[in-house]
Amino acid sequence: MRQYIKTCIEIEKTIARIYRIFQDSSQFDTELRRIFFALANDEDDHARQLEFAMRIPSESFVPEHDIPPLQAEALLSKAEALHQKVSSIALSPIQAVDLGIELESDFCSIHLSNSVRFKEESMRKMFAAMARSEDTHKAQLQKIKVRLDLPRS
Repeated sequence: MRQYIKTCIEIEKTIARIYRIFQDSSQFDTELRRIFFALANDEDDHARQLEFAMRIPSESFVPEHDIPPLQAEALLSKAEALHQKVSSIALSPIQAVDLGIELESDFCSIHLSNSVRFKEESMRKMFAAMARSEDTHKAQLQKIKVRLDLPRS
């Protein structure tokens, strides 16, 4: 179970690195760069929360429902591949936003499923809060997407 949480930590850190690449892109306007800066900080914060949770006694990690480790591993592989991609090619603002929406949807899903899998209430609450955060991120990015999709006059 601890390995599963370690995988989740790596996912959060990898997504933060992707967002930091976007925050540094000169192709993006100041508002979009600011949003990716905030998203990167939030993902780093999620990683720190999970790292702190690793200090909790092992019995807190006993799952109430099965946790498919492949789900987290698949998401980590996807995040690492996307990090490699965005490190080597520049994405347009709309491509970056679309990628962010996709990642936040994936994260929200895994955090929601984790929020009901653990016996320890504090673990459930932590993952539920992370799911809400990812949902907020997704909504922010969707607003930006609408702005980017508007025809310029």
